[in-house]
Amino acid sequence: MVRTKIGDIVKQLIILALTLVTAQSAYAQSGWTGFKRSNEPDIPKPIQKASESVFRIFFPGAPFEIVDLSDPAKLDSVIEQYNNKNWEMLQLGYCRVQGIAKCPVSAAKKLGGGSAYIVRDKKTVATNLHNLQPWISMVAANNGWKTEDFKEKLGEIVVPVLLIDQNEQPVFTASEALTTGEAYRIKVINDDPRLYAPSVNPRQFGFALSDYVELEFKNDFKVPSLPMATSSVADLYFVIGFPGPTNIFAKQGLVDADGIHQMVSTGSRSEIELPSNPGSMLAQIKYFTRITAPTFVGNSGGPVLNARGEVVGILSSGDLERQINGKPAYYSEFINTGKLDDLQKTWKTGQP
Repeated sequence: MVRTKIGDIVKQLIILALTLVTAQSAYAQSGWTGFKRSNEPDIPKPIQKASESVFRIFFPGAPFEIVDLSDPAKLDSVIEQYNNKNWEMLQLGYCRVQGIAKCPVSAAKKLGGGSAYIVRDKKTVATNLHNLQPWISMVAANNGWKTEDFKEKLGEIVVPVLLIDQNEQPVFTASEALTTGEAYRIKVINDDPRLYAPSVNPRQFGFALSDYVELEFKNDFKVPSLPMATSSVADLYFVIGFPGPTNIFAKQGLVDADGIHQMVSTGSRSEIELPSNPGSMLAQIKYFTRITAPTFVGNSGGPVLNARGEVVGILSSGDLERQINGKPAYYSEFINTGKLDDLQKTWKTGQP
């Protein structure tokens, strides 16, 4: 087995993973001013209702070990090594079913966590591209994906994910994809393969514009999709998600989770400070809104709503420096999902 060489992005993901551990005591002591449980009485009824359709999403996190499944003679030793490590075995199972010879395997204790929500219909879940990108990029880099084949391959790949609802109950487990066949398909705004390179920096503005992905499932979820707003402008914004550290243990494709709490934070619109030489950012800035709502690692991919419970955008980024130091972000930025059609045209034509 060969341990892959990781680029800058993977190093940053390791830092963020460590943040979840170092921030745990701070979270327990302060509860972070500005966050409330989504079921508290003073949370507006439309926001409480919307929270039913917001999930915690778990996914493989860095670092990865690349396991070679192409040699049948070595499979017995691989299985022996990962025996009784159920999350790791699930990832190997995903690779075998999908014909991925060089399989990226992440330890259960490095499971990444973000947020997701139901859109369009009862079968489609939206989240951030950067939640899935690490595992996809390791598959692409180690299995010789060619640029011209990337779009087709991306439409076929299934990333091991787990979805947990606000009551800490699993609504989709990684093992389902192995027992029921096709579990979901990935739909992206921009299929440029450069976004999935191990060295890509998700803080780059170009990547952030693409930081929206939909997972189209075969079966309906039991809760409704969230309604879409016609405008990204609101007097007050509500962010629903699962911020903060959790203790995760993967068991048979399920998750025992201690400390998973769905939280709501609120904020108003804030101006985005442009660099001295913004260049193309001026044309792209219309796709983003910055708000004062506090967020933390784990909020990524959660919906941003107006007071009517309508989705105005998907949370994508925040004050990374504070999050690395184990503190909630002072500000957050979301992609205006009402402009997704315009954004897709931008990527296809290269013109804003």
